[in-house]
Amino acid sequence: MKKLLIVSIVILFTLSSCKKDEPTPAKSLVGTRWSSFNYKSVVDNSNVYKILYFKNETEIEYYSASEKTKIIGSKEIITYTYSHPTLTVVRKNTVNSNGDFTIVGTVSDTFINIFSADYSKE
Repeated sequence: MKKLLIVSIVILFTLSSCKKDEPTPAKSLVGTRWSSFNYKSVVDNSNVYKILYFKNETEIEYYSASEKTKIIGSKEIITYTYSHPTLTVVRKNTVNSNGDFTIVGTVSDTFINIFSADYSKE
């Protein structure tokens, strides 16, 4: 009886010390900047990149910039939601009244695949 009690206590202790692996929560994207090569400028032969800058928990600044970090054109504010590894963005439809565009991409530690391109973390 004593042996059974000791074995039961050891088993109970072993089971209680095992921790269930919980999924690690997604890291925040806020404050990170990601870039993807877009084209080579014919004006000054510099590389131009599309940039995703995660301004806060719901907004991305989306713009083009030369390799000298000169912004080309204007910034577009895009709303997003993020649940690792899925990034969902909503772009305003400024062309017609057919509604906004929802685009889904994936996020890893080193790149984001969205808008038919891979964006590398800077």
